[in-house]
Amino acid sequence: MQAQILIYITTFIFYTSALLIHDGLIAGVTNKQGSDSATNIKRFKIRNAQAVEDHQTGLFWQRCSWGLKGNDCAMGDASRMPWQEALLIASTRSTEGCETWRLPSLVELNSLVEPQSGDVQIDQHYFPNTQATWYWTATTFDLTNSLIKVVSFADGSQFDSLATNSGVLRLVCEEHHRVG
Repeated sequence: MQAQILIYITTFIFYTSALLIHDGLIAGVTNKQGSDSATNIKRFKIRNAQAVEDHQTGLFWQRCSWGLKGNDCAMGDASRMPWQEALLIASTRSTEGCETWRLPSLVELNSLVEPQSGDVQIDQHYFPNTQATWYWTATTFDLTNSLIKVVSFADGSQFDSLATNSGVLRLVCEEHHRVG
């Protein structure tokens, strides 16, 4: 019994270390919560109605939640879907100035959380009509990919969700994969 517990602890430590490295926690990607408008003007640049460039992280974000479009992201409906469907959408997306869209890691998506006085904890100027709910990340909690880390823009929290639940999607593209 003690040997089995030791194996579980060792596996947990190894997996947690790998997760920290994968998500950039050790690389120093941090969330600048509570930044003011002047900071965000320097941090973000609206590239077009569909995309925002993040100078702090070097990432290129979808401006609208998946399913929404338009300058103010008011046309359409924010789509909710299981995690596997979100992965499929990300793997087949190659428009809006980027050839390789993907789901963001937990650290990447959490970097967009910004305490606000309203219902949504994100800068609505750059990410309008963001839903006050949780969004999928690419970060899994377990080795079977049945529990996925999510970020809630309702309150800025992070938690685990079953991959079969339906969440909202915002894709990200790495700077060096951008087209043009």
